Amino acid sequence: MTRRPAKVTAEDIRQAMAALAVMIDEEPFGDELWPLFDRLERELALTAGRQDRLAAARAFASAPA
Repeated sequence: MTRRPAKVTAEDIRQAMAALAVMIDEEPFGDELWPLFDRLERELALTAGRQDRLAAARAFASAPA
C-alpha cells in the first residue's frame, strides 16, 4: 500500500521560514541557509498563487449563468 505524502500548507512554509530566520541570525552557519530560505519563499508564492487561482475558478463555477 502506497502512502500519500502529507500536504504541506502555507502555514507550514511560514513556520519553516520563521525557524530558518532565527537560524540565519543566530547560527555561525546561518549564511549557508539562504538558498533554503529562498526556496521556501518561492514555494510560498506558488502556494498562494495556486490558492488564488482555485478560488477564482470556484467563484466562476458558482456564479449564476
